[in-house]
Amino acid sequence: MKLEKHIRDCFGIGRRRLTKKEKEHIDKWCNVYRLDFFTIKSAYEQSIKNIGKLSFSYIDRILSDWYKSGTNT
Repeated sequence: MKLEKHIRDCFGIGRRRLTKKEKEHIDKWCNVYRLDFFTIKSAYEQSIKNIGKLSFSYIDRILSDWYKSGTNT
């Protein structure tokens, strides 16, 4: 999946295998919420700004809130 590669690169994951939970998050963001890369990247940047690290669960909360409120960024 091309979008997954962009997300991996943005998050600094590189070639490390994704955990099952990380894959589930990415699948939800891409296939359920149908978010674009730039929206996911914005949530990643919020995570870094607010908590200083990559956290899939934190990013998921941001994206879930945005999705529920109809906000894309």
